Amino acid sequence: MADLAAENHIENSVLDYIGALVEATRAADETRMGVSTRGAIGMARAARVWAASQGRSYVLPDDVKDLAEVVWAHRLVMDPDAEFTGATASGVITAALAQVPAPPPRAGAAGRRRRRTHGHRPHARHQGASLLSG
Repeated sequence: MADLAAENHIENSVLDYIGALVEATRAADETRMGVSTRGAIGMARAARVWAASQGRSYVLPDDVKDLAEVVWAHRLVMDPDAEFTGATASGVITAALAQVPAPPPRAGAAGRRRRRTHGHRPHARHQGASLLSG
């Protein structure tokens, strides 16, 4: 499964989406610390594995949405005052998902076939892509 997941493609727009969600958790008033860079990388890896388990060679924004709470909830450090008033990590993640628009699926993505990279990775051009590729 790990070999299949390593070959799965993530569009730069999905990497940017992960980056924007991470920033939204950091900016939330209810958190002392939002999702870290390591958490963002973990999401990209988890999304690749999830896509492979679903028989796909590409990651969808919906994969990120489906995994967000499971992958990130334990990574948030909540503000004690906010927790006292009922704020939760799940609530912060739900708010981030509602606040950050998901990129539209690319036309033809469903027909994408698994491709061999032979250990080579494409050059990352976007900030989100450079943060998360690896």
